[in-house]
Amino acid sequence: MFCKMDESIFHNIQHLSEAYSIVLLLIFACFSLGEMIVYLHAHSLALRLAACHTIDLAVICAGHVWKKTIVNKLDKNRFMTMWFVVCMVCMVGFCVVNIIHSLQMLIHRHDFDIHLPFTLLITVLVEFIVKSVGMIFLDFGLTYSRSTIPIRTLFILSPAFSVLIIAALRYLGYSYLVLWLDPVLTICTCFILSVLSILSAADYMSVLLMAVPKEVKLDNFESKFKLRFPGEKFHQLHVWADTKNHFNLSVHMRFKKSENYLQNFHSIKSFFSEHGITMAVLQPEFEKSTTADSGNECLFEKKSEIIETTEVLV
Repeated sequence: MFCKMDESIFHNIQHLSEAYSIVLLLIFACFSLGEMIVYLHAHSLALRLAACHTIDLAVICAGHVWKKTIVNKLDKNRFMTMWFVVCMVCMVGFCVVNIIHSLQMLIHRHDFDIHLPFTLLITVLVEFIVKSVGMIFLDFGLTYSRSTIPIRTLFILSPAFSVLIIAALRYLGYSYLVLWLDPVLTICTCFILSVLSILSAADYMSVLLMAVPKEVKLDNFESKFKLRFPGEKFHQLHVWADTKNHFNLSVHMRFKKSENYLQNFHSIKSFFSEHGITMAVLQPEFEKSTTADSGNECLFEKKSEIIETTEVLV
């Protein structure tokens, strides 16, 4: 059965992100400054980590502003991927500094206290709103995949959760508990951000190299396809990697009649999966029964010979 491919909401968001990049950059830059000012008065380590995290998001937004000056789409994707990797490395650096300081404060925390708990609560509520908007409109890397939503949510909102816990406990009067929980929670959040940053940077490095990984077995692809589907042909085959473990394929295929496609749909899907393809966009071309065979010419360029064309997501 034909399954018409809907345009993904994440694809739309990716284009919206370019329009909102400057606004997000200003919001993140101003909010990070506000967080640092509150930190200087409240002395919460979790809030300082959240401010560093906001600065990193502002740098990612700056990359989106910069990429508008690049005309070539491939160069734009390469630049944004490289920029994203650099931002993840910077985030790891922020985490290392905060871990070292938090370990020091575990020893000397009894000499300090966390002030302005109500201000902390207001700040963290605003942070949730600002970073949630950023998570929706900010394009991380080259693609939006539904499988990465939990990871991106954890990366964006984990510092805010830490500040919320500290602010709520301090507001409720658990000042002694907060003195020890603040550095411990900051260290845990740093580990989470570091792991996610390293994994994300490593994942997108394969895209930066623009190399088809070995997992996609394209050797003798056409001969294997003809052997399995002797009556069908294909052309305009393209394979690209979104991440190290997510590979896309698009291809135009020729069928004598629509029944052939319906019969072979699941077999074609299995064939692509066997060759390491995560998602395949198939554009079938159906010949008229009276049309002479024209080799591998694209029927979209010979519209008089086309009966029906449907974009299908395998």
